[in-house]
Amino acid sequence: MIEARDLSARLGGRAVVDRVSFTIEPGASFGIIGESGSGKSTLLRAIAGLVPSAGGTLAWEGGAMTALGARERGRKLQLVFQDPYGSLHPRHTVERALAEPALIHGLGDIARRVAAALDAVGLGARLRFRYPHQLSGGQRQRVAIARALMLEPRLLLLDEPTSALDVLAQAELIALLQRLRAERGVAYLLVSHDLAVVAQLVDAVAVMQEGRIVERLAVAALRAGEAHHPHTLSLIEASLGYRRRAG
Repeated sequence: MIEARDLSARLGGRAVVDRVSFTIEPGASFGIIGESGSGKSTLLRAIAGLVPSAGGTLAWEGGAMTALGARERGRKLQLVFQDPYGSLHPRHTVERALAEPALIHGLGDIARRVAAALDAVGLGARLRFRYPHQLSGGQRQRVAIARALMLEPRLLLLDEPTSALDVLAQAELIALLQRLRAERGVAYLLVSHDLAVVAQLVDAVAVMQEGRIVERLAVAALRAGEAHHPHTLSLIEASLGYRRRAG
């Protein structure tokens, strides 16, 4: 469905994404893991068209992504940002936030679409007239996902979707994303530094370090700690938590 080949992106004259290649099949879920500053979020923004490409190619179903207009790209893929509070307008109600994509794309029956999107993410209609500051962190992230679903995209780009949530809200959001994928067949490209989250949501992962992919492995191998690259091994070790020194 989507293929990146030697994709690069630069910020401030520095190569933040350096010749990254991967393929995602329809309905699949692919993860990018790495430490902060490894280029994960910039990669998502480059795919979404928010950061200009500095080299390589990005294809959608065999055709160049650049051939798609901004609106057509938005109908095919949507980005869910890491910070839902920052990505939602503080003076817009939930209903207005969800209605905006439909209005931009000229879709009809907006009230029904808003109600269906809220129902899909487990939020009742009673929340549609609330503002972001009146919602919990988990509710705000669900609204952000509902907004992304308004255009019925085939691919969701998920930027650290659980990092701003407490443990309970994280578990609920993971269950929601698992259900949405099963019910709708939507594909995911998930970036995160949290290996436990990634292991529950994806089929395969790539490990990024300093803008490059240094290793690829199936999620079963990730769970079993069967990595080979030193950076991947260090990430797995760090995910196990701090160990008390004996004595």
